[in-house]
Amino acid sequence: MQMTSLGILTGAAFKSSKRVAAIVATGLALATASVSSQAVEVVVGTLDVTPTPFGIDLLAYDFSSGNYAFTVVGSPMLSLFTTSYSPISPITSGVPGVTTYSFAGLSGSYLISLFGAPSAPYTLVMSGTGTITPTAVPEPESYVLALAGLGAVGTLMRRRRNSDNNG
Repeated sequence: MQMTSLGILTGAAFKSSKRVAAIVATGLALATASVSSQAVEVVVGTLDVTPTPFGIDLLAYDFSSGNYAFTVVGSPMLSLFTTSYSPISPITSGVPGVTTYSFAGLSGSYLISLFGAPSAPYTLVMSGTGTITPTAVPEPESYVLALAGLGAVGTLMRRRRNSDNNG
């Protein structure tokens, strides 16, 4: 999706959910559908948030080649990492409470980490001249659910094996 300026997130420290990803994807589609050559800004609004104990958010995006700026209004610090967790150094500027992180020549998949006080409100605005696609970040709950499913399948297989041996 082509963009020139796009607001992504307003909320507090949270764990991403499928609903959040759907809202962001819908916002991205709506923001780029009507105006592609002028600045467009969309702020999704306050999202359904679940505070994390350490105040860390992790967002994943695919970027086409271009220059991007991330403006954080609030207390969180922003870090950008490759998917192998190698940090990307930004050029930062700003005033207290509003910090802009600029990255030149981004292309590929990146993780955006926001670290701040738990439940502290903030706004993240992403702007640039390329294409941004949100990608899924696995939730800890999905790992627990997958392990529980594997455990249930293992239990069923064991019961079948025992019933075959006994009968």
